[in-house]
Amino acid sequence: MPIIKIKDRLFCLPLLLLSLTSCLQDDKKQLPETDEGILLTSMTDAGIDSVIISNIDTAIRNGTYPNIHSLLIARDNKLLYEKYWPGKDQNWGQDLGITIHGKDSLHDIRSISKSIVSACTGIAMQQGKIKSVDQKVFDFFPVVFSMIAASN
Repeated sequence: MPIIKIKDRLFCLPLLLLSLTSCLQDDKKQLPETDEGILLTSMTDAGIDSVIISNIDTAIRNGTYPNIHSLLIARDNKLLYEKYWPGKDQNWGQDLGITIHGKDSLHDIRSISKSIVSACTGIAMQQGKIKSVDQKVFDFFPVVFSMIAASN
């Protein structure tokens, strides 16, 4: 039988504790996240049929739905799909031709902003964060309002 010295036992103790704690850890799966801290999940884990999304991708690539530049799908505050395609673009009416788009691309979005703001306003009203569409914007930025009032 080999003789184990006290100092060898002390060296092995932290390793033993480390291995035990890793075995006892919670079985909750750590979700990956983007560089921006957005949680990622798979379509399967989110209950989304990946065949449908694949068909959408194919239809966009073959021109069935022309000039779609991106599609992001999130469910339960987790991003499960992010894809970008090349397409025609403009910068304030100046034709830029076919442009490669990506998550960091600047994009001339124009009137889509109204649709997004409208949807977000409706959600905020439903959650009680906005009282009505007649509520003043400065109600949400009291510090800015007080700075403007003080400068006059």
